[in-house]
Amino acid sequence: MNQSTSEKIIHRLLNNDPFSQWLGIEVLSVHKGKVKLAMEVREEMLNGFRIAHGAIPYALADTTLAFASNSRNKLSMTLTNNISYLRKIESGDRLVAESEEVSLQDNYGVYLINIDRQDQIRLAVFRGTVYRSKHHVDERLP
Repeated sequence: MNQSTSEKIIHRLLNNDPFSQWLGIEVLSVHKGKVKLAMEVREEMLNGFRIAHGAIPYALADTTLAFASNSRNKLSMTLTNNISYLRKIESGDRLVAESEEVSLQDNYGVYLINIDRQDQIRLAVFRGTVYRSKHHVDERLP
């Protein structure tokens, strides 16, 4: 599998994901096992305290995990994950999420996703573990 296959898979995943499209997620870079995504926080993403609802950075990290773990064309599904919120996130903040493949085994993978603001200030850290099936992603996508 070459790099362009990974990129095609990620773009097909995004094109078939209305929620990630609503978030405004854009793909900045794709490598096998590693992706970099970005989005801008909008007013309708804020909670009653006028800061980003916790689901917003979580959703960006979850999408980053899905894209990174499936970029090797092995259908992967989340087993467990957690997030630590480090700073408040406000409307207008541009969030950049980048994955690191910590461990890759035949049937599972562990990923670390850092979410930074546009000025490289770390906002959240997410860790996820995925199950890697025997199926190919490109055979399962419409």
